[in-house]
Amino acid sequence: MRLDWLTDPGKERAALAGADPQALTAACALMAAAEGADADGIRSRLDGLGDPKAFDETLERLRGDAAVADEEALAAVRAVKGDVEEAKRVARGCCALASADGDLSPAQADTARRICEALNLSPTQFGL
Repeated sequence: MRLDWLTDPGKERAALAGADPQALTAACALMAAAEGADADGIRSRLDGLGDPKAFDETLERLRGDAAVADEEALAAVRAVKGDVEEAKRVARGCCALASADGDLSPAQADTARRICEALNLSPTQFGL
């Protein structure tokens, strides 16, 4: 799925400075666990914005006991849903970091929609 708003991933990444690191890390791990994702690429783009160790641990749990880990990761994402601007930053951030070239796999797009819904945001405002 092409994200038309993602014209400059570097600029989007710079806009993530100050984003909640736990929520962003959890959202990125969810995106990395989706089929067709470049987990190593997402991890490297998350560097300096989130917690690489927490990303690795969450991703490992998602690949193991997916149901439990999925809910734990979504709970970490939901921690920012009361702050609309922060919720938008996390939703945009996980899409931007998961998509170096502006494209998401179908599974990543579904995951991004679930993240938006967990944040009480409309997926359509992010082209999903």
